[in-house]
Amino acid sequence: MEDNVKVYLGKVIERLKKETKFELRDRNVYWAYPYPKSKLSATAPYYDKNIGLNYAGDFANYCRDVYGLTNREIHYVWEIYYEWLVNEVAEKSPILSSYFSRNF
Repeated sequence: MEDNVKVYLGKVIERLKKETKFELRDRNVYWAYPYPKSKLSATAPYYDKNIGLNYAGDFANYCRDVYGLTNREIHYVWEIYYEWLVNEVAEKSPILSSYFSRNF
């Protein structure tokens, strides 16, 4: 991947991070992806690397529609964004942090 593409994708990732919603309620962290249809959820983010990213999903569609990304670029962005999201949710929720330490 070319350097200028990686720079652009880095900016996309930072924007996605800023647009991700977090809300703390009763010691639970609620979070939502940055695309409009996403609703706040208290469940841990889940992604099975063996299955791969569903390129027809809302996250992929959002990245295609808003940022003009290809499937390869979406996969690159998703891997970095997802790792960040897992860490953010675990950091904000002591209950979920024990789940992540066992499963990742």
